Amino acid sequence: MNKVVGLTTRECDKAVCKLAQNEELMIIFFKVDVERKFGWVKTMLEDIA
Repeated sequence: MNKVVGLTTRECDKAVCKLAQNEELMIIFFKVDVERKFGWVKTMLEDIA
């Protein structure tokens, strides 16, 4: 998650917790292109808010 430029520490923490609880999301996270990870994570976090 540290390689996703632009996320706050809080966002990183939330994303790590969410991915740890959902294997499907973790698989998708690792398949998403590096250039798209920031947007994908932000969308994932909005969807769980």
